[in-house]
Amino acid sequence: MFIFSRIKGISKNALFLRWRRQFRTRRPKTFHGASFPHVPHVHCGSRFGRPRQLLGFFSSITARLCLLSRPTNYILVIVLRYSTYVLVIVLRYSTYALPALMLRSNTCIHEDIRAVLLFHYKKITIFIGTRKKSISVFLLLLFSSVSVIAEPYLAFKTNRMCSACHVNPIGGGARNSFGAYYGSQILPETRGDVGGQNPGKLSETFHVGGDLRFSYDQTNKDKRGDNDGDSKSFNTQSAQIYISLTPKNSRFSLYVDQQIAPGSAISREAYVLTKLKKQHYLKVGKMMIPYGLRLEDDSAYIRQATQINFDNSDNGVELGLEFDSFNMNLSVTNGTSRSRNDDDSFQGALRGEYLGNNWRLGSSLLVNDADLGRRTMLNVFGGFNWQGFVILAEVDRIVDDDAGSDGSDKVQTVSFFEVNKEFARGYNLKLTSEYLDPDNDVDENERVRHSVVFEYTPYAHFQLRGGIRIGEDVPERDEGNFNSFFMQVHMYY
Repeated sequence: MFIFSRIKGISKNALFLRWRRQFRTRRPKTFHGASFPHVPHVHCGSRFGRPRQLLGFFSSITARLCLLSRPTNYILVIVLRYSTYVLVIVLRYSTYALPALMLRSNTCIHEDIRAVLLFHYKKITIFIGTRKKSISVFLLLLFSSVSVIAEPYLAFKTNRMCSACHVNPIGGGARNSFGAYYGSQILPETRGDVGGQNPGKLSETFHVGGDLRFSYDQTNKDKRGDNDGDSKSFNTQSAQIYISLTPKNSRFSLYVDQQIAPGSAISREAYVLTKLKKQHYLKVGKMMIPYGLRLEDDSAYIRQATQINFDNSDNGVELGLEFDSFNMNLSVTNGTSRSRNDDDSFQGALRGEYLGNNWRLGSSLLVNDADLGRRTMLNVFGGFNWQGFVILAEVDRIVDDDAGSDGSDKVQTVSFFEVNKEFARGYNLKLTSEYLDPDNDVDENERVRHSVVFEYTPYAHFQLRGGIRIGEDVPERDEGNFNSFFMQVHMYY
């Protein structure tokens, strides 16, 4: 407190008297050695020991934040980030679930400030917010920074799992409360209104969301000097509505992902999820297959060749096991992308991913023993952060039994490589390179595609994207040889 007293130009004694005058009319209740009015005592049991004492010390410092002026608030938040490392060291090898502490309104001098300290296993969340005046700061400290929404590079950037921001644990679709916060307060250049950061949350049990991507595309497939291959068009690339229903105090939830454009309405996902022990879960219904990177671009080679994309969800069950640095998904589905299976075999998929320090590595395996032939797919994916660059990649090997021209197995190799660089808040440059060999037994039939995409998020829930793509294929395939330019408007909430 000496540092903050010097900043304010007052002595420690003066600051203490100011604190005492604020609450002299009522006797504060205690919380493990820290004095807070209107905060009930929470019993943790004797097993918490030293972490409980540290929590009381840390909480007392946070409470005094309310007594300081706004410029000092920001300085204290920075100090709190580094002081949290002490708690992280203590909690890193512990399994204590420390209680939540909330400082309700009227506790602080600044009007309507609320502070929440939530310690859960190795996760530390700090929220200091306001609905009217003062500061609004949201820090999620889990050995690093905040989580992500929408695209895999954001998860790679902050080294977090997809479930941190999405209702669907494997990513994509509706965003949870923190995902909505990230898209409103952290991702855009200009932050949105704090009170309206999650407009889709209609109640504690009912949540809606949506995505709309509208684009202008200009493609030139001409390689002979005429204009026969040119095309220009406006199109609605995709439009979805998300509905999530979770009854109060229930471990079950209903999730629906409905595509309303382009074309006729399609149910992409409709499942019931039940929470198991810790972060584990079980899903039943129609769902996306857990396999590889969950890219937004369904036209990517790794999504087209594997046929694991947003248009090919399947009916079945999925078990998810999520730990601090590792997650695994196991699914058993029809393998037909239809409501009923057309043979006596199922499709099985297994996906595992390990999160290290600013890097991650994972692998997926899929086997579908159908009447038309057996397909086996195996991939390795991963990425890392380096000097502000976010790099991610995936390599797949696809084997179709007896599908070759001479009756042998047909083997495909496909890869994806992406580099992202965020130059400033709301500005991101994306470079991608893709490779596809549709049949390893055929020489010189490889296809490549390169993209340069610029993403600008000026306001909350609104993003502009634009870029160029160049495709190279064998001369006989005109559709694989192209130069294209696109601009896209993305609305999300």
